[in-house]
Amino acid sequence: MGIFRKMYDAIAGEFHKVVNEKCSTPEAYAMSIRRLEGAIDKFDDAKIKAKADRNIIEKKIDELKDANSAKDAKITLILSSSPDNVHLAETLQAEIIKNNETIKENQVDLAEANTVVEEMEKALKTMKDKRAEMAKGLKELERKATTTTSKNEASKAIKDAMNSYGDAGSIDSIKGKIDRKAEEANVRFAEATSSVKVTSNTEDEIVQIEAKAAIEARLKALQSPTA
Repeated sequence: MGIFRKMYDAIAGEFHKVVNEKCSTPEAYAMSIRRLEGAIDKFDDAKIKAKADRNIIEKKIDELKDANSAKDAKITLILSSSPDNVHLAETLQAEIIKNNETIKENQVDLAEANTVVEEMEKALKTMKDKRAEMAKGLKELERKATTTTSKNEASKAIKDAMNSYGDAGSIDSIKGKIDRKAEEANVRFAEATSSVKVTSNTEDEIVQIEAKAAIEARLKALQSPTA
């Protein structure tokens, strides 16, 4: 097992853990998303290091190949111009052989590095997709929770209204009384603003009057629900 495979295996367990995690509550989703983000950062860092090491190996292979080409050119020169110095050619050839062995070793490491980098990129995509899925799930849970809370609050408001209106506590009668309160508020507002001349200078004042009238109407409606 090469160094790149060991590097990947060292963090692969965390990958499988976070992508297979199941959640059912908003809190669990939030914690899972945080763990995913931590794993993504770790994998991204490992991928960058693996790519850097891979690039170094590629450069070493290219350098050795260039060195072999230069040595081979020297051998050709020696054999063609100085046959008596054949021992120098043999020395250079031995160096070429050693370089070729190193190149083969580096090529094995390079192939492993390419495979590991590809696996890391796939793992990163899987985790990022999982994070997006978890974020969507969290939003859906929060939406449902909000909807449930709103329904519960609405149910309580209706029950309170029915209790307040006594025997007249049907939905239709409650609606009719609420509509009447709203119409009374409209009348009060109309009376409050009828004497105000609308100009650009009084716009802010009108807004304040509208706000005050609306609040007073709502307060009165709340204070006397059976009126």
